[in-house]
Amino acid sequence: MQTRKEMLEALAAWQEAWDRHDLDGVMDLFHEDVLFDNWTGARVRGKENLRRAWTPWFRNHGGFRFTMEDTFADEAQQKALTRWRLDWPSIEKGHEGEHETR
Repeated sequence: MQTRKEMLEALAAWQEAWDRHDLDGVMDLFHEDVLFDNWTGARVRGKENLRRAWTPWFRNHGGFRFTMEDTFADEAQQKALTRWRLDWPSIEKGHEGEHETR
């Protein structure tokens, strides 16, 4: 069981790994049986499947950054929730280099 402090430290480490563009560091913090629901509606199950799904993003999107906007951690329930914003330079045709936020 993690303390609230440990939970918040893990979330901070996750954000820092993203900001370093460190896929291995990001993946180290996921359980083998992760279930990831993407904002696009796609669903990925399993750590290795998620790594494969995210590899092109890490390869093709330089300069992205997560900003944590709100974080909640419940030690008794062992649950954490983070609201974040993702900013990056677009690679979309006709919008290359323009700022995008999600």
